[in-house]
Amino acid sequence: MKKILFIVIASLLFNPQFTATSYQTQTFLYEHLLEVNVQWVHYKNIVPKKMISFQNDNERIRKHLLLVIDHLEEHFAQELTPGQLENRFVALNQLKQYAIDMKFPKNINHTIRTPYFIDHENTACAVGQMLRDNGNERIGQWVKANLNNAYVAEIPQGALDEWAFEYGFTRDELAWIQPGYAPSLDGWSSLQQGVNGPAKVVLEFDGNILIAGDFSDASGLAVNNVVLWDGTSYSALGAGVNGWVNCGIIFDGKLTLGGSFNGGFADIAIWDGINWNYEAAFASKFAETTSLGIYLGRLYAGGTASGFAGIDYILAYWDSPNWIWAAEFEGGQVRSISQIGDELLVGGNFVSVTDFSEIIEASNIALFTNQDVWVEFNGGTDGPVNDIIVTDENEVIIAGSILQNIVYNFGLAISDNGIWQQLITEGAFMQNNFSPSPFAHFNKVVIYQDDTLLCGNYSTAFGMENGTGLSTLETIGNFATGDPFFVTDGEIYDAVHFNDKLYIAGEFEQLTGGDFNNVAQFEGPNSISETENQLFSTYPNPAKDKIFVRSNAFEPSDLEDLWLLDMQGKKIKTSYTTAERKIEVNVQHVPSGQYILHLLLDDRPVNKKVTITN
Repeated sequence: MKKILFIVIASLLFNPQFTATSYQTQTFLYEHLLEVNVQWVHYKNIVPKKMISFQNDNERIRKHLLLVIDHLEEHFAQELTPGQLENRFVALNQLKQYAIDMKFPKNINHTIRTPYFIDHENTACAVGQMLRDNGNERIGQWVKANLNNAYVAEIPQGALDEWAFEYGFTRDELAWIQPGYAPSLDGWSSLQQGVNGPAKVVLEFDGNILIAGDFSDASGLAVNNVVLWDGTSYSALGAGVNGWVNCGIIFDGKLTLGGSFNGGFADIAIWDGINWNYEAAFASKFAETTSLGIYLGRLYAGGTASGFAGIDYILAYWDSPNWIWAAEFEGGQVRSISQIGDELLVGGNFVSVTDFSEIIEASNIALFTNQDVWVEFNGGTDGPVNDIIVTDENEVIIAGSILQNIVYNFGLAISDNGIWQQLITEGAFMQNNFSPSPFAHFNKVVIYQDDTLLCGNYSTAFGMENGTGLSTLETIGNFATGDPFFVTDGEIYDAVHFNDKLYIAGEFEQLTGGDFNNVAQFEGPNSISETENQLFSTYPNPAKDKIFVRSNAFEPSDLEDLWLLDMQGKKIKTSYTTAERKIEVNVQHVPSGQYILHLLLDDRPVNKKVTITN
């Protein structure tokens, strides 16, 4: 599977500067205004010198507009005619009401702040609304159809300039009025102010969400590396644990955490309902647990025992009242523990395993068979294994290293008759430019609303959407990539689905420009989920000349826009007609290949995978 990377997919080479000033940040007003519109660099001297933060980005845009309006009402060219002045003040007065109402466009297709002249809900930007209010909707609709995400300076001279002259505005003034819009994170919300350090574990515990890692504060509440979230607020779980947490599990009805505690004298912490109790699975000068799992009803732990002679990488199991060392690994730690049938499967970043009598070569994944011997599983892997999933049919899926420097690894693979079949296309996942780590990898795989979610540290792209850290696995023909949720400045370690919400934990401050601080929750699909997509059918597929889309969920008359995306993310416009519960799409001009049919229907994006054979 190892290959040297010679070609980098162009669609993944996005590099927006992840230095956006969040609306929540307490900073100088000028910095906030500059975030909304870079034209403020020419007007810095008129900005009040005060510190400020906002409740949301729309409040910040409103502030921008009101300050611009105040200035434009008092400063204008002396040569304006009385008619131009009257038009100017009428337009500014209308714009002031627009700003107060705060109904602004939504950026649903870009991961950086971008202008939208008119969005998918027919909401106009400030300049577009001025045109609309004064009977010039046709100009706005032309811009929407041709240059919807352009800045005013990029719009060719023509009808917009004629309107501006009639209403007493210069093009520079319109450019100053026009805001950019932050990416929409519909469905995502913060858990108040989050936690002030890495969150390695998120799981359901006693009807709440438990978050554990290496932090001391949860939205102003002093905690000790562990905290509960009840959906509205945080609470401590006893006195917390004295050390950092790497992993967690519910075993025998008790919450059990693995990490390093009490200065390395303990590596297991168990909550008995009142207090935390500590144990040492890897008793040594400094002990640390890196993974937990259950095999044949026993609790297993992978970790390290450190002493004067160095570090030993051990697998141990609990046999009350003692921890028994079952195996030792050379080269690195055990990161995942699973059961397949009546056998034990472990993954990590090791090169061999021994039961303290015989050394067995095993590259990153090993099986303890029902014959009580260790063997390398499936020929090993070419990179570290961070997660193992065993399906109900005993299929084995592994997730881990995607890219180390310029060398591709397996990333995500499934066992097929003794060999690994890669589940992602090489080049579809790359390094996260916003993270200090040079390596791309998956940390965990989670099933959410029939989607396969990939948590980790990477960048990916799906059509025109770019993102990092969390995506759903999408396969189109032979091309497998990720459909991203957001851009993050760190990585996602863990995720859990509970009460129709998805909770994520990691080491990040921001998700697409918003402050979240290591934890977040999601309610609702990133786009329409596969279950919802079943309400739509496309036929024939593969298609020649025409594709028909039928829906029992929405009226085709609600269709706002439709286009195709090729595998390079290029947008291909095509004509269509609508009838009762059916849309007919003309694809006669489209070359053969795999495409995504993208519809904006009833204000919601829908993606359907189609094959065209012209």
